[in-house]
Amino acid sequence: MNDHAFPFARGFVSTPEGVAVNGVLLEDVAKRYGTPLYVYNLDAMVEAWREWTAAFGAIPHMVCYAVKANPNLAVLQGLKNAGSGFEVNSGGELFRALTVGADPSTVVMSGVGKRFNEIVGTIEAGVALISVDSLEECRRVSEAAAGVSRDVDILLRVNPEVDARTHPYIATGMKGHKFGLGPDEAIRAVKEAANLPSLRVVGFGMHIGSQILEVEPYREAVSNLLEVANVARPFLRTEPKYLDIGGGLGVPYAEGDTEVTPSQLLEPLRDTLAASGMTVIAEPGRSITARAGVLVAKVEYVKRTREKTFVILDAGMNDLLRPMLYRVSHTILPCRNPHAPAQDPVDIVGPVCETADTFAEGVAFPKVKEKDFVVIFTTGAYGFTMSSRYNSRRLPAEVGIVGNDMHLVRRRDFYEDLVGAERMLDL
Repeated sequence: MNDHAFPFARGFVSTPEGVAVNGVLLEDVAKRYGTPLYVYNLDAMVEAWREWTAAFGAIPHMVCYAVKANPNLAVLQGLKNAGSGFEVNSGGELFRALTVGADPSTVVMSGVGKRFNEIVGTIEAGVALISVDSLEECRRVSEAAAGVSRDVDILLRVNPEVDARTHPYIATGMKGHKFGLGPDEAIRAVKEAANLPSLRVVGFGMHIGSQILEVEPYREAVSNLLEVANVARPFLRTEPKYLDIGGGLGVPYAEGDTEVTPSQLLEPLRDTLAASGMTVIAEPGRSITARAGVLVAKVEYVKRTREKTFVILDAGMNDLLRPMLYRVSHTILPCRNPHAPAQDPVDIVGPVCETADTFAEGVAFPKVKEKDFVVIFTTGAYGFTMSSRYNSRRLPAEVGIVGNDMHLVRRRDFYEDLVGAERMLDL
């Protein structure tokens, strides 16, 4: 029997012994480090970043990994070593990027509600660009920059008013969304920013959403963004240097799901982007890390009732929130025999005290028993980073695979971690 690649995973394959990554069996990783356990193919993440930068070809560009997708230091370290820049949305994400030695000149600070001290810290760190979300924020950045006697380059985030055709929770570029400035508002902001001290508008940006699986929304949004840039040109102190097209490229979560590669995305935009004369910034997150990560869990019980059979895992919604938050499905398979014949339908659930703590309902699933391991695919993005200690459950461990070596890149919580920041009253 030959190894079988999963189309929704990067580097994870089915072998006669079970699901493996780079020759390492997930069952062996789980036995060594325990479960629930996130496992990352760090080599595949770097490969995905390189596909993005290669897709630009001769177009001047910066590929800045969106740290929010997976902020583990080992992930950031590998991408930084490959040449990646970073897009950060908070002082904490900036701290993580700088901790792995990121060059501040390759970092873009985004976010809709930056605190004043975050802005000051960003300026003092020497970050290349601050993506400004409103006219009010232009004034705040100007005040912060003047206070530390620095000039600051900013991008104006434009809301291009385009339907990204994705889940409403992760669409960010339509009228009524909290993100960015409408085209008319952006022009007004450019005019006022020209008179603000210590501030230079050097480009325009957008981010229309996440898990986008069509090219057309990007094409329309880029066209709208360039129209704003052209109208704004006479009011700028200098020619615009940067065009930030955001991220959001989607990935397949199951066999048969559609996919758009970076090359397929950029090909119909290539002439337009090249003609702009600007350095193009892309901010991929999910498309870098999602398919290169899995969550391994152990079957605690197989519970049979008159109505249903439940496969109860030791991983719950606190470990992986996406299925509950967005009502979406991840492919789930047994680690040892992923292609075994499916049995009667089951609900695959977690141990958290919520009915919503359900990974899959009524799915045909191979027969499993207590202490078997299962793998939940495509969890390298928005998996651990959205986890919590709800029900006072410990945060899971994370393991990175480089070559065929296992590296613990985050230990599992101790119980002491649950209360380490708390203080009892001195009564």
